[in-house]
Order: sequence, then C-alpha cells, then structure tokens
Amino acid sequence: MNNNQVRTEGEDHIDNSGYDEGFVVTHKMMGERNLSDIYLKRGDTYYKLNKYELALSHYDQSLKLSDGNIPIYKKRAYILHKTKKIG
Repeated sequence: MNNNQVRTEGEDHIDNSGYDEGFVVTHKMMGERNLSDIYLKRGDTYYKLNKYELALSHYDQSLKLSDGNIPIYKKRAYILHKTKKIG
C-alpha cells in the first residue's frame, strides 16, 4: 500500500466519523514515533467521541511517557470537571 492509498483510506474513515480507524491509518501514514503524542492524540479522539474514561486513560498514559506536559493536565481536568469527578 503506498502513501496515497493510506492517505485516501484514512480520509475515508474520517469523513465517515470513523475516528478510531482514521486515527490508526493516519498514524501509519505519518509514521508517528513519539508515543506520548500518540496517546495524547488518541485521548483527543476519544474525547471527541464522548468516551471520557478512554480519553482519561490515554491522557494518563501520555503523561507517563512525557515530562509533565501541561496541556495534558488541563485536558484531564476539563474532563474530570465535565464528568463531575472534581468540583
């Protein structure tokens, strides 16, 4: 499969709201190597799908692999506040 085929396949999934499948195909295309960023982007994807527990678990994993990325803490706090797990 060449890059154009992968790009097209990823766009097809995204256009059809297949965030998970689109995410996987897009990262194959981009060759993402920073695992913290991968988990962060997956967390963002799950957040957009209103799958807050999955988003939190991926943000937590991203934090473990990063050096205290402040935007991740903010995203986690927002979800926890939105789901009433913090005041």
